[in-house]
Amino acid sequence: MNWELAQAVSAPERFDRLLAVMQRIGDSELAGRSYVNSAVGYEWRGLTVGEDWAEAYVLTPWMLARTYLPLTAPGVSLPAEWEARARSEQPFQLIGPAMDVVVGEDLLRLHLQWLSGYGHLLLQPLVQNLPRFAGAADVWAVWGD
Repeated sequence: MNWELAQAVSAPERFDRLLAVMQRIGDSELAGRSYVNSAVGYEWRGLTVGEDWAEAYVLTPWMLARTYLPLTAPGVSLPAEWEARARSEQPFQLIGPAMDVVVGEDLLRLHLQWLSGYGHLLLQPLVQNLPRFAGAADVWAVWGD
């Protein structure tokens, strides 16, 4: 399984750290890409904390996603190529493989992600193609704020 989890801090701090790592990636590995809209910025909203997961909407210049941060190692095996050691030698990938994961009482189809300096998380992409938006307020308005 070998899930690499963010260090044990409060859920808001986990999302703040996640945004800092994503901003580093946006400023380096994704700089200048056609699908990145720097006017959108980085923020999170709508935090929900359960026993095993913290969930929030995370907005970056390349995607709005419902983001699931495991608080404990999920009972789902990782593909070998998505364990931390394997991913650390690979370039950043926007969306990883889809996985069926139980969150609370719901079975969800989510995309695995691993970020250097953060660890594993799961994404449910909601809005992509962000260059069409003037800024973050427009993205949130499309999603329903």
